[in-house]
Amino acid sequence: MDGDMQEISPIDQGQSGNLEAGKESSSLPSGTVTFLFTDIEGSTHLLERLRDQYAQVLAEHHKLLREVFQRWHGHEVDTQGDAFFFAFGRATDAISCAVDAQQNLSEHTWPYGVNVRVRMGLHTGEPLVAHTGYVGMDIHRAKRIADVGHGGQVLLSLTTRDLVSLTLPPGSRLHDLGAHMLKDIRYPQEIYQLEIPGLSNDFPPLKSLDKLEKEEEPPAPGKSPYMGLQYFDEEDAEWFFGRQVVTDRLVEAVCSLHFLAVIGASGSGKSSVVRAGLVPAIKARYPSQYLVKIITPSSHPLDAMAICLTQGSGSVTATATLIDDMQSNPRSLHLYCKKNLISGKDARLLLVIDQFEELFTLCQSETERQAFVKNFLYAVGIPDSSVSGVITLRADFYEHLAQYVGLRELVSAHQIYIGAMNASELRTAIVEPARRGGWELSPGLVDLILNDVGAGAGHQPEPGALPLLSHALLETWKRRRGNLLNLKAYTEAGVGTQRDRQNCRKCLLS
Repeated sequence: MDGDMQEISPIDQGQSGNLEAGKESSSLPSGTVTFLFTDIEGSTHLLERLRDQYAQVLAEHHKLLREVFQRWHGHEVDTQGDAFFFAFGRATDAISCAVDAQQNLSEHTWPYGVNVRVRMGLHTGEPLVAHTGYVGMDIHRAKRIADVGHGGQVLLSLTTRDLVSLTLPPGSRLHDLGAHMLKDIRYPQEIYQLEIPGLSNDFPPLKSLDKLEKEEEPPAPGKSPYMGLQYFDEEDAEWFFGRQVVTDRLVEAVCSLHFLAVIGASGSGKSSVVRAGLVPAIKARYPSQYLVKIITPSSHPLDAMAICLTQGSGSVTATATLIDDMQSNPRSLHLYCKKNLISGKDARLLLVIDQFEELFTLCQSETERQAFVKNFLYAVGIPDSSVSGVITLRADFYEHLAQYVGLRELVSAHQIYIGAMNASELRTAIVEPARRGGWELSPGLVDLILNDVGAGAGHQPEPGALPLLSHALLETWKRRRGNLLNLKAYTEAGVGTQRDRQNCRKCLLS
């Protein structure tokens, strides 16, 4: 039988063997949870020595620990003999509780001249909550970490260490004990000791199966599931998540209208929604009906339009002719598309002009700008036109449309505003690309990143959260350990700093 799946006792397994009376599994913390296992070192020796008096010592031990754990919002999941299994919704509460408990155990006056020393192990994960309690290897890992310690010692996994390293209780610090092989755990685990002020922190070597040299696992090869500050294009559609609702709205609008303006603030993800959301969805729903052409205006929008539309001809003359025709006649774009690109009764051309604001920021010729706008408006505006137009426009350029009456009225009548993604959508945009690409996210990493971009529990994402999030994910992926994106890689990337936030915004506005 696989060692990771062997049967163990309820408290070893981390499942609820003796839940407190009346406690339901639904009341246990869910999501990212920190587990803390405790037991008394040498409990069998104490029992043999004290016999019936051992019950009093055990009762005082239970009372002391329960008072401390209740103070730090710990949930008692299971208790068997001298062993406790607690769960915490916050890793910082768990570590503070461990310090408080060890100090109280050390200061307590025990009867019969005994000295009760308790070992503790902590690990953070994302378990399943079944009707019987927690299920999963994260619970098993926490128990095995506690097992290799000594009385009075507090041990942490790498995941818990990364979560609490910047918010340790006053005077406490962490000591790296290296990588260790633990019973029934397939891979070596990095273990850290919590050094508590006022208590002895000198312990024998851990009782692990084998102490290994700590080595950084090299990054596993593969394609990044995250785009950083680049937009998602059509070929990146398989990695594009979190915008299904707005994508469905765009598809519905395009199918019923000849024109649609997609408007949003800088960094709202307009280009990605249109290129990796709308376009693939239209092609999937209407595989033989829509021909899609995407351009950005650049400094010469007529050139960009003509080059895009004549790509299949292989003739430079055809491109030059179309440019000249559009300069002199606003019907040229419509006629060219009808003659060369649209065939069949129900066939349509979807012409996407991404970053429409380039007409005003890059194009220096008002004559060329006017010719471009007039050709575009005629192509999408004549009755029974077979051309549909979609533009993306930064909201702060809306006023530039005022001098183009037909364009202004069309945009005013047919527009969808792209707002900020909510926390749930941002979470999907993190988790799903990693899952699809076979990358693993360290427990707690998603919550930490969301919190850093202002999308933590109960908060609306801050403006510009999406580009900051995308940048954070790409930089973390570059520093991955094997196929794992962990908190250490995120910290090394430095993407949660104020300077990095400013750099992201400068890049978007440049």
